[in-house]
Amino acid sequence: MTQYLLEGKYERICLHHVRMAFSETISEVGVFKWKKIVHILSIVPRVIWLRIRTGATVLYYPPAGPKVNAFYRDAALLLALGWMFRYKVFHFYAAGISELYPRLSSFKQWIFRRTYFHADCGICLFSAGLKDAEFVRSKTSLVVPCGIPDEAGAAVTERHIPTDIPVITFLAMLSEEKGVFVFLEACAEVIRRGEIIKPILVGWPESEAFETELRHRIMNLGLEGLLERHGRTVGEEKFSIYLRTQIFCFPTHYPSEGSPVVLLEAMQFGLPIIATRWRGCEDLLEDGKTGILVPTKDSTAVADHIVSLIRNKDLRTRMGKAARDRYEQFFSVQQFRNRMEDVFVATANTRQA
Repeated sequence: MTQYLLEGKYERICLHHVRMAFSETISEVGVFKWKKIVHILSIVPRVIWLRIRTGATVLYYPPAGPKVNAFYRDAALLLALGWMFRYKVFHFYAAGISELYPRLSSFKQWIFRRTYFHADCGICLFSAGLKDAEFVRSKTSLVVPCGIPDEAGAAVTERHIPTDIPVITFLAMLSEEKGVFVFLEACAEVIRRGEIIKPILVGWPESEAFETELRHRIMNLGLEGLLERHGRTVGEEKFSIYLRTQIFCFPTHYPSEGSPVVLLEAMQFGLPIIATRWRGCEDLLEDGKTGILVPTKDSTAVADHIVSLIRNKDLRTRMGKAARDRYEQFFSVQQFRNRMEDVFVATANTRQA
């Protein structure tokens, strides 16, 4: 999302970027590594130099989620740099920072308040996420949904999907918290009920240990030989998988889940979606219209709705079309950029007034 923001063309703001990139993979987020300390020490002088050279007045920063080590990183950077800027805008891509505070010691809570409290604006991805911005007493708290480029376009209406074997797809980092075991258990249950499906699992395992556990789970569920697997998949290869899919399944309960981009991708490809009542999923989807929301960790509910959608092609078609329409109406990348430009301008103007 930061890249989409930086690639935009703006009339009222000028963006200058210092790339942080502390983690090479999602599994490294919130995990202590000495190289991250060195990286912090390299970022601080770069930001100071950019501040002096450009005269930038707004510090735009994405706080970490509810992980202690990531909080230490935020504290080091924001306490070192925040005082240099007239305005601070926090973008809570990772949800749950308000849940971290009660777990900290009194001294760390003091550091937490010094780090996060009283930003000029707190941007959240979904309505329930406003509690993070409000908890840290942002002067203004608002929701700006994500937006992504339209990679589907005419391919959505032109695609031809065979109707003999329905394709059910999961695409994300492969971890228990992202819901991959729920997906596999649901697919196994659907097959036990007599349905013939083609489950597709797309993504990279969070660790080698998890990959081993995942293979055992696939074998124990009887999915070996039935499941189609792809690793890290991008570009045309990823889009071709969406075009083969009839039902997209994302039963996440990931603690830092914000507004899952994979759901926006599935929506733009006109897919009916089964997801969980969790974080930003509830804002992205209209339950019963663009998709179906189920409780977290409930593979039986997922299986029930997969079967229902398999057996009702008209329902799949209606939901898929409604999902595509909702993407076009609310979640284009230009809408995201326009809203962000408005936020930056309004933050500065409000303070000046």
